[in-house]
Amino acid sequence: MPRKLSYVIIISLIIFQLFTRYAIAGEYYKLYIKTDPADAEITIRNIRPKFQQGIALIAGRYEILVTRHGYKPHREWIFLKSQATTITVNLIALTRPEKKYTLQLDITPANAQVQLTNSNKQVINYQQGLWLSPDRYELHAYKKGYPEQRQWFTIQDSDAHLKIRLDSQPLAIEEPEPPVRYALHINPQPNTASIALLNQKMTFQQGILLKPGRYLLQLSQNSYPTRQEWIEIFDEDLNLNVVLSKPKMCFSQGNHYLVLEFFGDVVEGTYTTASDQYYRLKGVQQAQTMEINMLALFVQNKVMKELNTTLLWQAGDILLVMGEKQLRFKQLKCTMDIAKP
Repeated sequence: MPRKLSYVIIISLIIFQLFTRYAIAGEYYKLYIKTDPADAEITIRNIRPKFQQGIALIAGRYEILVTRHGYKPHREWIFLKSQATTITVNLIALTRPEKKYTLQLDITPANAQVQLTNSNKQVINYQQGLWLSPDRYELHAYKKGYPEQRQWFTIQDSDAHLKIRLDSQPLAIEEPEPPVRYALHINPQPNTASIALLNQKMTFQQGILLKPGRYLLQLSQNSYPTRQEWIEIFDEDLNLNVVLSKPKMCFSQGNHYLVLEFFGDVVEGTYTTASDQYYRLKGVQQAQTMEINMLALFVQNKVMKELNTTLLWQAGDILLVMGEKQLRFKQLKCTMDIAKP
């Protein structure tokens, strides 16, 4: 095998191992949102970063807002759990599109769910005001405790109006169920960290049974900054790995500033240049070495870009290697202006 090809394969394996390891440690998952129309604006309302296709987010709940002039805004809560997620949002036009018609549906009970399936077997979640193309549709109405109902109807060249009534008597009387509780396990690093749930009177212990809801988790350990974050239990046991960061380390070289945080072997940080160019750094410190391989994320001409970056410890200083740029930073005391995220 040619030597050059061998180097390419080795470097590719190293990069793959680095980012696979980081993705697991950080529990980040990618989110994709397909919209109709395709140029709709997408916002995630409960985080600061702007949405872009494939944005990496930690597991949790996110409020999605999709808007476009001339269309009804769409709001939806989604839950990123354990894998990349793709959702589709079809906005409803405020004025009638050409050759589109609506289905006015009177349904009992009013909170029954309705799906439509067209002749191409495409499933559409029904909502009032939805515009439909001329076609033959199967309507499927259902609600827990009631017999489901299916009915065919056709949209030709006018709006349609249907009345659907599920059986007025539920199949069974739904007795109130006792509150379901789920087990919470926290795996802290370091493993001697103290764990508490600040909005609960009970003392935390591994496997504690909790109702679905939000809980304020606190981890504390001598020589580490205390960490607080909200966690949420939905409909299953929750097992979390939580890493306490070491105190932030700040460095400077002239008007260039570097801030690093360490979560085990995972390293995050920021680099700000003298011209106020801002880079967000993410990477992993190599075991038994003084080297940190990182990915620098930055925005240029309104486009998110990436740049491979290396940090090298050198007698208490740190050398930043970013492309052809090399800067040696000296450590200094972190202040609010320097250490701000």
